[in-house]
Amino acid sequence: MKLVLAYFVFFGFISAFALNKWASIPLMLAFLIFINISLLSLKNNLVLINNKLILICVYCFFITTIISFLIQVNIYGFEVKGVTHTLSYFLIIILYYLSIETSLRAYNIPIEKVFKSISLGVIIVSIFTIIEFISKNFLMLDFDKFVLRPQVEQFNAIYNTGNRTFFRSRGTVEESGVLAMYLLMFLPFVIYYHRFIKFNKQKLILSVLIIVFAVLTTFSAAGFIEYLVAFSIVLFLALIRKIINGFTKIQILMNYFFVFILTLIGLYLLYTRVNFNFLQGILNKVTFSNESSSAGSRLERWNYAFSLIQSSPIFGHGPGIAALQNGTGSTSFYLEVLIETGIIGFTLILGIFLITLRYIFKIRGNVKYVYLFSFIIMSIHSVVISQYLFPWIWTLFAIISYHHNLSTKKKENFTSLGGRNGGYSI
Repeated sequence: MKLVLAYFVFFGFISAFALNKWASIPLMLAFLIFINISLLSLKNNLVLINNKLILICVYCFFITTIISFLIQVNIYGFEVKGVTHTLSYFLIIILYYLSIETSLRAYNIPIEKVFKSISLGVIIVSIFTIIEFISKNFLMLDFDKFVLRPQVEQFNAIYNTGNRTFFRSRGTVEESGVLAMYLLMFLPFVIYYHRFIKFNKQKLILSVLIIVFAVLTTFSAAGFIEYLVAFSIVLFLALIRKIINGFTKIQILMNYFFVFILTLIGLYLLYTRVNFNFLQGILNKVTFSNESSSAGSRLERWNYAFSLIQSSPIFGHGPGIAALQNGTGSTSFYLEVLIETGIIGFTLILGIFLITLRYIFKIRGNVKYVYLFSFIIMSIHSVVISQYLFPWIWTLFAIISYHHNLSTKKKENFTSLGGRNGGYSI
């Protein structure tokens, strides 16, 4: 159990302190967990995942990936990069999804301990990020020199607020946008833990301030947009539920007060000339105003990806084809899956996404909104990154699947999470 909880603490360290570009801390921990759960499965005859639909999707995706790779070899010849990309699909899903979900069930780990470990990890990464930001921008220290990063050693991305230029933070990951994705995905876990599991008002406020400041130091356009979308959707669904169940008098007064404050802010912005130049860089990225016409631009990569999809739509061109043909990925997870494994592979991955989303709405209590927020952040950010290697994507699915499994076992009176290990009321 301790190994699994340690994984949740450190699965944000996908770049910092890695042994080499392949052996990151979460990958090594996940590999140890896989070995442990494999031995335990042989001894106790454990089932990988209870849900047959997800297993069917996973197995069929593996078969599709192999077929796509064989097509690639037949057309383009044997390439080592094609092999490594094919193996990475297998390893990532097995290590970060199947083995983690199976371990959670095997050790009957309470959800409260999962939330606690993830919350601790997010705080550690946030503090690390803030130290990096202060060191680079105010102390003028070469922070990267003190952190072992075998893959991307130097990171000098900057953001111009109009008044001054700042070095963007990347914390324990490869670049700023990915860091924003991680922090925003698991910010709700921290809030839920300190608000509903182990209530501590001071820790809640301090934790949120630390994480939000860390997010701001990334200057991530994608993070800014996905937060607004996720927050709006979750708030809307929560309000619908409240409307159906009915508001208390205090809640009604609070809603009126909230609307009143928003109205005042809107009127102030409307009738005063507020300088929003510091947001111009983010707006430029969102609207692609600062994209060049070079082959390295995101739009160029997407256009190239669409041309590849049209030429082989069913099984795709095989794993790693964009990097083989264009020297870089497509900068979109969805396009990457489409061009590599075709419509069949994409449909199977989409099936896993949709089944997981269905699980979220079947989970009892407000914790479903935590998972929904994280799921939306992950889904939106995957539009602008082509990496499927990040552990938190697949591990989020594993946690949701495990929690749904607990909910299914105790439909009538789901008050204890973790059985004999203890738990809490949701």
